[in-house]
Amino acid sequence: MTLSQVGVRPPVASAAISSPSSKSAVPATSARTTSARSTSANVCAVSVSAIPKPLEWLEVSGSPFERGCAIGVRFGDKIRDRVAKAPFLHDDMVPFARTGEGAWLLEMFSESNKALYPEYWEELRGMAAGSCVPFDELLLLNLRKEFGPFLPSLNGHATSDTPATSAVLPELALSATGVKAAGGAATSDRALQYGMASDDCSDVLLLTDDVAAVGHNEDADYSIVDNTFLVHMHSDSGVTFTAYTYAGELPSVAFGFNDARMGFSMDALPPAPSEVGKGGIGRNFVARSLMEARCIEDAVQRVTDPAVAVGHHYVLMDFARRRIVSVETASNGRHSILELGPSPKLGSQADSRGEKGGEGGEEEREVLGVSQKMMNGMSVREGEEVEDERKERRVSGSEKGPAAAGTAAAAAEGTASLFHANAYTRLHLPQRMGPSAHRREATARRLGAPTTTQDILEILSNSDDKEYPIFNEGNPFEAGGPVIHTLHSTLFNLDAGKLSIFGGRSTDGNVLHEFGI
Repeated sequence: MTLSQVGVRPPVASAAISSPSSKSAVPATSARTTSARSTSANVCAVSVSAIPKPLEWLEVSGSPFERGCAIGVRFGDKIRDRVAKAPFLHDDMVPFARTGEGAWLLEMFSESNKALYPEYWEELRGMAAGSCVPFDELLLLNLRKEFGPFLPSLNGHATSDTPATSAVLPELALSATGVKAAGGAATSDRALQYGMASDDCSDVLLLTDDVAAVGHNEDADYSIVDNTFLVHMHSDSGVTFTAYTYAGELPSVAFGFNDARMGFSMDALPPAPSEVGKGGIGRNFVARSLMEARCIEDAVQRVTDPAVAVGHHYVLMDFARRRIVSVETASNGRHSILELGPSPKLGSQADSRGEKGGEGGEEEREVLGVSQKMMNGMSVREGEEVEDERKERRVSGSEKGPAAAGTAAAAAEGTASLFHANAYTRLHLPQRMGPSAHRREATARRLGAPTTTQDILEILSNSDDKEYPIFNEGNPFEAGGPVIHTLHSTLFNLDAGKLSIFGGRSTDGNVLHEFGI
């Protein structure tokens, strides 16, 4: 594959935009206006509605290319700004993609993702055309978690035709810009961008007889600030979904919901380079597919595909059936599934050879379509034991993952809760990461297991750890400011049937959007 501009450029399209006078709740069924439909296949022909602030809103329909094109036209400024602010893209990924090794690797990823997800491939082509950004740059942006770990500049060596662009420390590349994490801890811009450090998002899950809810902090690097928006899409499958979307990426690697009353949130799980499957399917394409899942079982099948190249943590919510499921995934079909509830159910696909295991009792059950063991309550280790093990791994350089259910907690009889950041808690897999995820987990343990939705919001809003807070409100554009910033917080309330998106700390109660699910 060569790096070239998409051959199709649509003319500048105009669309009628509705701008409600209120900034308050925006229902998913908001009215839309229709743009004129052109006879040219290269012109976006979509239905559009929007609100200017605090999150811009776009409703799209039509062919996959048309849907992507509409996103590109409407949010072209944000997409171009995102691409311009991502130095790793132009300094590392594009040059590597022009080498023989890099071009071969990108072609492998391209062939597998295009073959499995042709609809989403066309959406991405349309987005590139609409925004006038080279398609291959957006493709690399969407495959950064898969393509990035193979960069010579992150692995301390250079290919024959590409010099390394930065010095590399044993765990993380040293920041060329001097930008530091909150509190002054040195970190790497590029490593963060590629998913080689653990500073993206936190989830708090709670399912009891009284409360069924999930809280989520969406954290991202500085190039994402002010470059997110909401997309309400009518897909080819007939499912309509609403997704919080990063500029230049498929919707959504963050959170969303659909008209089958399914909700989703996600956390990055940065792998060791040895854990990345060359030529596998990308998590952005998997996450886009997830938006169309009609039930928990459907969602699990989508995210545990054996062809997945890198791992991810998915929170799956079925509002109609009051179910919450945590799924950790990895390459080669490895995954761990935990369904929360008064009697949580845990199971895993241990590795590519098909070994299965679980925690708790020995009674075999069919749960979510895979053979698993039924837990007799949640297995919990003391926080000090978990932290001691992690300190030992960091000192020794070992990349063995934490023991199963290390951060899961059962607060009381009939209660099941989970705090999840960016470290594997059930799969035993190597990761290359910084200390942020473990520090956030330690804060969550100290705060104790939640029992109410207010408890969830207080955990998400906590910044007691000044270096690695759960909620990071630092200004990334100030000198010495943090690389990572909490963009928005959300609360999925299954019993109330709604999703709330907050601006600032969720405990401040500044609800920007509220959706009925």
